[in-house]
Amino acid sequence: MRTIEGVQIDWNETLWRYCTVERFEWMVGNRRMYFAAADQFVDPFEGAVAVQTNMPPPDPRYAEMEQGERAFFELKRLTKLNCWHRAEYESDAMWKLYAGQSKGIGLCSTPDRMRRCFQPFRLRPDYGAVPSVTSI
Repeated sequence: MRTIEGVQIDWNETLWRYCTVERFEWMVGNRRMYFAAADQFVDPFEGAVAVQTNMPPPDPRYAEMEQGERAFFELKRLTKLNCWHRAEYESDAMWKLYAGQSKGIGLCSTPDRMRRCFQPFRLRPDYGAVPSVTSI
């Protein structure tokens, strides 16, 4: 085991990833893992940092989002997730949630296998470069 930021990592624990056949074909064809934006999930609280309870409904005159709220929603759009399930055995609930109705793919791996096969993400050297404009 290894400790990262106070959490012990078992590099040989079983991890599961469930997906649709179409998503699996995309990953194999592109040789990439798919990372969804946090705002693509059905659960509106996915990625939420806090949930306030017993709050009165907002006054409609002030219903526009505050700057902090707008920043949070923008952060959810920019945060990318790839969900795995930690368990020794497959999960019927995860099959239904991620693989769709009656067909899908279940991938089984370990953190060590993933660590050895994934390459670090790097932006293309020309990312963000402004194309030069030539005058005629």
